[in-house]
Amino acid sequence: MSERMQAGRAEAVTPLVVVCGTVAEILALFAAAAPQPDCAYLLVLPAGEDAAALVERQPDSRLLGEDAAIEPGRLIVLPANRWAMPGDRRLRASTPPGDEPDAHGRLDTLLGSASLRQPGRTAVILLSALRTDGLLGVVALAEAGTLVVIVTAETEPPGGEIGRLLEIGAARGAETPEAIAGLLARHFDPGAAAAAPSPADGPLLTAIRGRLGRITALDLEAYKPRLLAHAAETRRRALGLPDLAAYSDRLRGDRDEARRLLDAFLIGVTGFHRDPSAFAALRAGVLDPLVAGIAERKTLRVWIPGCATGEEAYSVAMELDDALRAAGAPGDFRVIATDVNSRAVEIASEGRFSVTAAAALPAHLAQRYLQPEGDPGAGIVSIVPQLRRHLIFAQHDVLSEAPFLDLDLIVCRNLLIYLRSEPRARVLSMLRFGLRPGGYLMLGKCESPSALEEPLHPVDRRSRIFRRAGTDGATAPGDGPGGRRIGAPGATAGVASELRKVRDRGVLLDAYGALLNRYAPPSILLTGEGQVLNWFGAAKLFVSNAQGAGAGLIEDVLHPDLGAALRDMLGQLLGSGELVATRDIGLRVHADESQLCFVKLETIHRLSGDWLLMATLRVEGCDPLPAAAGVASDADLSARLVELEQELRLINSASRRVVDRLEASSEELQLSNEELRASNQDLRASNRHLHSANNALQKLNLDLLATNGSLLSSREVLGHDLELAGRALAALGATALVVDRAQTVTRVVGAARDITPGWRGTAPGVALAQVIPARDAPDLGAAIDRVLGSGQPATCAATLNGTALSLRIEPVAPGLGHASVPMVMVVLPGPA
Repeated sequence: MSERMQAGRAEAVTPLVVVCGTVAEILALFAAAAPQPDCAYLLVLPAGEDAAALVERQPDSRLLGEDAAIEPGRLIVLPANRWAMPGDRRLRASTPPGDEPDAHGRLDTLLGSASLRQPGRTAVILLSALRTDGLLGVVALAEAGTLVVIVTAETEPPGGEIGRLLEIGAARGAETPEAIAGLLARHFDPGAAAAAPSPADGPLLTAIRGRLGRITALDLEAYKPRLLAHAAETRRRALGLPDLAAYSDRLRGDRDEARRLLDAFLIGVTGFHRDPSAFAALRAGVLDPLVAGIAERKTLRVWIPGCATGEEAYSVAMELDDALRAAGAPGDFRVIATDVNSRAVEIASEGRFSVTAAAALPAHLAQRYLQPEGDPGAGIVSIVPQLRRHLIFAQHDVLSEAPFLDLDLIVCRNLLIYLRSEPRARVLSMLRFGLRPGGYLMLGKCESPSALEEPLHPVDRRSRIFRRAGTDGATAPGDGPGGRRIGAPGATAGVASELRKVRDRGVLLDAYGALLNRYAPPSILLTGEGQVLNWFGAAKLFVSNAQGAGAGLIEDVLHPDLGAALRDMLGQLLGSGELVATRDIGLRVHADESQLCFVKLETIHRLSGDWLLMATLRVEGCDPLPAAAGVASDADLSARLVELEQELRLINSASRRVVDRLEASSEELQLSNEELRASNQDLRASNRHLHSANNALQKLNLDLLATNGSLLSSREVLGHDLELAGRALAALGATALVVDRAQTVTRVVGAARDITPGWRGTAPGVALAQVIPARDAPDLGAAIDRVLGSGQPATCAATLNGTALSLRIEPVAPGLGHASVPMVMVVLPGPA
């Protein structure tokens, strides 16, 4: 199509603005920024909103009934019970599938259809926060180049879906109606759009990507450019640099800053039980059914690629362990959590998190699977060892390394959204290949497995949970024999197909080997260093060391005469640079008998500086050795070759079993290493607890020693003072009773005369009420309590033996540094 025709077609397509929001939000938007007369507007209302009220209050708007033309100045209101699919010139209307008026997929369908329009003639404004429906449509719009504007809200949680869409550049943020109007004007003006290139596509970002490529083997091209641009802008602001050019210059000679940028690029936002509704769906739709059938598998295998710092991996492990406990199932499980960032893997492996981060966990899971770590005031908790032993954390690049296999569940949320379309399809294919038949795949809310040629069956579309066809011998609905999806393409795309090719290639090589051994002329494959790689056909008869192919040098493996001749011919070729050498040699078959043999040594290929050569043998008379030497006939030789083929198959089978055992041993060693690492971390934590407790005990012991010394010193001083006071009181004829906090007489000093009928002389240890009854001194007990509490002396009236007296209550040992005192002294005056 010519440029003129394309321009004419673009002019014929009316710009369409899709506005999603409540009645109040749409009215507020148009009150601040009136609709543009050259645009058509589709106003999409969520469930529960009154479409008639919007039509009544917004001029020139009308409800969508049947299909409608997309024309300038039209405002079409889409009620909650209607679906719509916009085309270039018409808006096709339909009722929702099924009986549910707000059936899931309404927004995704609408926005997905809008993504097929000309991107420069379409824009979407999201006034209300999306939940699940609509997220995939936004991603499709962004990949088509359509403008998506999201009204940013302060209530959007960190790492939420809206923030993620803004981060990867799938949408633009705007806070005011004026900002929205400006974005629309620039989008629909081709000149303005061309004058404002995206920073994610410029030469500066290319230079930054190149500098990062020098310190990492990560395929940065696989990620969406906006992600690196966002990380670079974050680091630029942190360093206070004026622009991206200055930051690019800074990276040129600063490898430490390059690593910090790589960390900012790789470390994603994660959290415990992110999106509780998704975890509820995972528990009910996946984990509980897996646990119910665990008797068939014994151990459940879960893979979490892109695990970041591990919160999501631990959340899945907690739910799975809780499901096993609830069902009383005897099985085990293993959660393999991987990430390309080694620093994030180290943090995840430690299993230590802040109390704030763990607050999102359900209370019953937090109580069972978390324990305080270190000083209680530090606000750190750790994963209990009983759960930690089920998890393996490892560095793994899902873009370039083979997937884990035989998996019951893969949880890969919010990784695919960061990838370009081709790497995303490749990773999806790998994930599907890693699932066992009937295994489950859980994706993020903005992600879909639609790129797969062999589709997955939806289990819960809202929570993005899917299942691979087949259930270990059974077939899922819609599957053909062997669990193959009816009507689906025959071959799996991407990595799955490549892995199948590798597997089939091994079978093919086995077949080639059998054919060569049966039909090829006697020949030997060598390296330029004289290493025997393999032999074919009747060349087996010239091998004196039957350890197998690649067993050693030609002198050690072949007939001595043949080995010496081949070594000379090899030197001739390497020295002269020629490609072919020939020679007739005599092979001794007995002490007095030899066999003439023609040897041709030719170069096949040169690999990385080394030579690959083939030695072809032709024995005189076409018979390798005379019958007298005990050489088999052709029939016997064919039978022997058949036997050798069978032996090779057995060896191949045994080799595969050895490889399987080695892989299993490697995994067991890795598990043991992880368990030892977890145990080591537990021991370190226990050591820190013991160290803190020991320090506290030592401090307490020192405080007790100091207190004991003070008490001993105070006791000596108190005894001395009481003794002096007693002498003085005795001289005056007065008596003093030392009373403790229980108002028990502990000591009597002074004249010690008879006080009341209840007095029995100097007999400490009796209650004060027995010495001075309450009827004789009704206020004495209260006065003693006041002195004990305040440390200030007091007086109290009493009548003893018919004599009215004024009793004085004095604090004892007030110099201990406390307002209260341990005891008081009740002083009875002597006779007048």
